[in-house]
Amino acid sequence: MMKTSRLILAALFLVSASYAGTLTLETSAAGLGANDTVNWSQLGPDSTALGNSFSATSANSDSVSGAFSASTGEVVDVGTSWGPASGAFTNSDALIWANDGTNGTGPVAFTFPTVFGAGAAIQSDQPGQFTAQIQLFSGATSLGTESVTSDVAGDAIFIGALDTADEVTKAVFSLTAVTAGDSYGNSLGDFAVDTLNLTEPVSSTPEPGSVLMLMGGLAGLSLPRRRFFGRA
Repeated sequence: MMKTSRLILAALFLVSASYAGTLTLETSAAGLGANDTVNWSQLGPDSTALGNSFSATSANSDSVSGAFSASTGEVVDVGTSWGPASGAFTNSDALIWANDGTNGTGPVAFTFPTVFGAGAAIQSDQPGQFTAQIQLFSGATSLGTESVTSDVAGDAIFIGALDTADEVTKAVFSLTAVTAGDSYGNSLGDFAVDTLNLTEPVSSTPEPGSVLMLMGGLAGLSLPRRRFFGRA
């Protein structure tokens, strides 16, 4: 019985340890292994105003919510209200612009059902080199941050982070450095984010919670064994 209990506890420890993931920086949707996307064109055409919070639906029909850290923002199209296209941005892409006409309103947070990772192309509204950051959360718990610096021209870059565990529920995009201030206030909060890419779990992969239930069942099976073999 003692040996069986130790085996069960060891298995439970390994399951919980494997569930505590680690992050890796990804600089492309392919590297992220994204299998779902959120296209912002569904929120309206170029120059559509957005409130402080907004919601959208992914290609896989998952509900995604977004929020600016301050005030409001809008949807802008590359080549129309945002341009010219460069780097990871292409003409006609629909972007979320963190700006209310007076100030930058970033960082921008996106919340979604549990995934392995998230990422998007991002660009500062101010010409010149900038550094972007993505921070992933599991609920209210920060899982870590990753950063990428653009080229000198400030072309749009892709920034994403991938976790080894299926535990990510929120991604926050921000800028930590820009070349110089722009005509709006809060230049670090003045940027645009392209299509949100998500790496969702494959349905055939057992959830850690399911494994824990299985281990709990094994623990239950060990109880009758003691009743019959406890005197051995």
